[in-house]
Amino acid sequence: MTAPTTLSPTRAVLAQIVHGATSVDEIASRTGLDVGVVGLAIDRLVASGHLTSERLVGGCPDAGCGACPSGRDGRPGCGATGAGAPGAGPVLVTLGPVVRR
Repeated sequence: MTAPTTLSPTRAVLAQIVHGATSVDEIASRTGLDVGVVGLAIDRLVASGHLTSERLVGGCPDAGCGACPSGRDGRPGCGATGAGAPGAGPVLVTLGPVVRR
């Protein structure tokens, strides 16, 4: 874990993504932020256009949430009620252009 940052949580999360962090757990470890805070910051970055997200084709793994890279302790990490549920499955999040609204 790195030293706590003086950046806002959203800016700290974006900085870690820019520097190569590839998972919520990795970002949380690097910033010292709770994984829930990291998730909220990612949601905000998507809403603001700093990140883009799209559901990956193929949906949930056959072995269920335990085999999913976003799963935690056998539970869905995507916010769905379970594997195959509406909105379930891995999502690709990428850096994108800032969209001014």
